[in-house]
Amino acid sequence: MYQTLYHTLYKVNLFIQGIDSRKPMLRVNDQAPSFKEPGDTIMEKVAETHVVLPCDAQGSPPPRVRWFKNGLEIHPQQSDFSLARDGSLVIGAASASHSGDYKCVATNDAGSVQRKTRLKVNVQYELDLKDKGPLPPNSISCVSPVPPEIPDDGQPVNLTVTLKQPLTLGCDAFGIPSPSITWTKDGHSVDSPGVYLQNGNRLLRIYRVQSEHGGQFACTAENTAGEARRAYNIVVQAPPVISGTPRLQKLAVVLGQEVEFQCRVSGRPAPRVEWSRDGEVLSRDGDPHVEFLEEGQVLRVKSVRLRDQGLYQCLARNNAGTQTRQFRLTVQAPPSSGALAGPRRCPWFWLPTVLPCDVEGSPAPSITWLKDNHPIVPCGWGPAQGESAGLYTCRASNPAGSAHIHYSLSVLGSPPPRVRWFKNGLEIHPQQSDFLCWPATAPL
Repeated sequence: MYQTLYHTLYKVNLFIQGIDSRKPMLRVNDQAPSFKEPGDTIMEKVAETHVVLPCDAQGSPPPRVRWFKNGLEIHPQQSDFSLARDGSLVIGAASASHSGDYKCVATNDAGSVQRKTRLKVNVQYELDLKDKGPLPPNSISCVSPVPPEIPDDGQPVNLTVTLKQPLTLGCDAFGIPSPSITWTKDGHSVDSPGVYLQNGNRLLRIYRVQSEHGGQFACTAENTAGEARRAYNIVVQAPPVISGTPRLQKLAVVLGQEVEFQCRVSGRPAPRVEWSRDGEVLSRDGDPHVEFLEEGQVLRVKSVRLRDQGLYQCLARNNAGTQTRQFRLTVQAPPSSGALAGPRRCPWFWLPTVLPCDVEGSPAPSITWLKDNHPIVPCGWGPAQGESAGLYTCRASNPAGSAHIHYSLSVLGSPPPRVRWFKNGLEIHPQQSDFLCWPATAPL
């Protein structure tokens, strides 16, 4: 009835909020079930005693409680169990048949939670003392010693755990009398930092596993009747770690030289290393200019070409994780041109003069002009004059080197002279007289 009312109110609330979310008439706050004291428990009782298995779940709305034994649901109205008002499971008089694994499941509309309890019921026996003399009473009740037993809870004994992850090992030992439980690590008492023994030493917990926690942990349960032992073999695996700075590394190498990329990696198990350039995986059987050394931790590029430049990535991977490192390779080519060796001889007349300097390189070279080994401003000139003659040099340079182009400039002739004629002190204008003036310095 409560759940039906809860659903009705919840739907009404949603409907009203949909009409006017500023003035909700009713708000229901759900709270998933939780236990006041979380965690699985182990309980050991003597036969014929009253047993209560708690299930102190709380939530909003109040959760519905269901019980299971060895995976099968318990229906109190059809068995010798009863259910208390707080959800606890009650056994009026315990017997050996009540031993087993119990599970309490608390559920409401917001979620569910469960907790397990392992119950061990120890059976008494009667020791008859009538032939030993009159002892009142004629018989006494005692518990038969039972050697310890560590039942298999399904947890494997060979465990692999990742570095800095939690680890819990169980030792659910039973016996009469209750056995004392001790733990060892590789044959020595457990005293490693970060290792905690809980629940009467029945649980060993490590909240952040470290490399030194690898090895064999063993629990020993012992009482007057004997002992039992269980061992766990722990392998700690660590994700890859690449040494050096994690930032992008930039390398510059001159055309034709050799370059190496180092990706020194550690981890357990040993990581596999894969290289790529501009997103394309590099194969060991691919480019003969590329070599993989030291199990792939070193990549060598021989006789670097311009096409070898780009973004290189090292990817280290194992079962525990991955890590990457990136390198930016720039290939530098010294300046070059198609000019022949030696200076170019350039005879020029009285015309505008331009000397080219066509060079290539990576990165693009800077250009400097010199005349007779003295710097000048690089530009074109006007008509060549007599003082323009000399040795001109174009010097192209970048971090990879430099190149020179030389011009030997000579100025041939000079502008033709302007000729004027005079007669008796007066200038002659041929276009206005019967005189003729021939070109250049021809006689009049």
